[in-house]
Amino acid sequence: MKFKTGIYLGSNIDETSYENMLSKENVILFASKVFPERVHSKYKNKLNYFDENLHQINSESFDYNLIDCVISDYNLSLLWSRFHSKFRKKFRSEILRYEFQLSIIHSSINFIKKHNLESVYFAYEPHNLSTYIFKKVCMYLGINSVTMRVSPFVSRLFAVDDYKKTIIENKKTEAFALESFFKSREFNNSNNMERSSISINFPINKSIYHNLTYHKYLFKNLTARDQIFDGDFIIFFLHYQPELTTLPDGGVFVSQFEALKVLSKLCKRFNFKLVVRDHPSTVRYFNKNWRNKSFIDKIQNLGKHVVFDDYRKSNIEILKKCNAVATVTGTVINEGLINGIPVITFGDHPFNAWKGKSIVQFEGSFDRLISSFKTVLQLKKEDIIKETKNYLSFASKKSFGGDFLGVEKDSQTSTLWFNRHKAFKDYINSIYNEN
Repeated sequence: MKFKTGIYLGSNIDETSYENMLSKENVILFASKVFPERVHSKYKNKLNYFDENLHQINSESFDYNLIDCVISDYNLSLLWSRFHSKFRKKFRSEILRYEFQLSIIHSSINFIKKHNLESVYFAYEPHNLSTYIFKKVCMYLGINSVTMRVSPFVSRLFAVDDYKKTIIENKKTEAFALESFFKSREFNNSNNMERSSISINFPINKSIYHNLTYHKYLFKNLTARDQIFDGDFIIFFLHYQPELTTLPDGGVFVSQFEALKVLSKLCKRFNFKLVVRDHPSTVRYFNKNWRNKSFIDKIQNLGKHVVFDDYRKSNIEILKKCNAVATVTGTVINEGLINGIPVITFGDHPFNAWKGKSIVQFEGSFDRLISSFKTVLQLKKEDIIKETKNYLSFASKKSFGGDFLGVEKDSQTSTLWFNRHKAFKDYINSIYNEN
């Protein structure tokens, strides 16, 4: 039986992506049955579901070392938050959820052996429970695994070897308007608009009540900008949750409060304020399990030096005056570095393979964080910008996808997804051309 290649397209993939992948030899497209994603109707019968027969018993799937490794992943319990409430209620007990996860593991093992998979390629990092488990099983079994990951450019993606944790080289030279991209992120050319009001895009149900309650309480506890600017400060940009940027890319800092505790201690040491700024998408896509009044209270209880900024106001003014930017994995890293501002990060961020001094990556040692932060505060603005330009030049050549078309154009959903589809297709085509 020939080895096969498994490809995970996920959702929002255009029609040509299916045609391109299915034209390859020995390829199967796989997906989750229990976590359905958007698929072009004419291609639904082309998908192979690794979790279609959850209750099928196969004696070859009893690999308990594998099961122990996968089932102990702390992200599994959190990934239930991505299921619809009706599905969660069906598996509301801890025992049912545990047994469901075991079923996914067994089903994944059976699927991999049945199709004799040798390699698996993911259009993006799986962040639904079923596909996340499937990828973990693949990796444990030693199957070659590559995942397309966000690069510093919205129009381009890195292909990352999941075992080696290294960026796979793009051997095809492609045009990229690096200078235009760089200038688009400079403060003097950026959009400085403010949001005068919030726009909630939600059905009228209990969620909107919790949403309004949270935001009313948040706005009540904001600190005026003139008070924030009266002294040195680090600004932390919260992520909307649950999303890939924190789950699983945030690691243990999927609980952003853990990152805030570290930053609060750091700010006390340097006599800085810690400014917290919520994510505007929290208004539209609200989950009370990740945002509620107690979340605000916990942050404020860190100390009087911890304050909230009004996210309806432009972020450019506050970025200009901060001493450093902090985020788990956010794209604000770009805005900070391109404008000569040092950055503190906590998760698996888009600046993969960064080797400079301008990003301080917290890796568990507080003493090392203090030492690195002292160093980064001594860097000159022009040194940070130079270091950033060098890295972005490297990233533009290593990544796959489309050219930079401009902020307004690239921010359009259709253009964003077109370029990301192109990135995945370009990588897959490069693999088959080599062979």
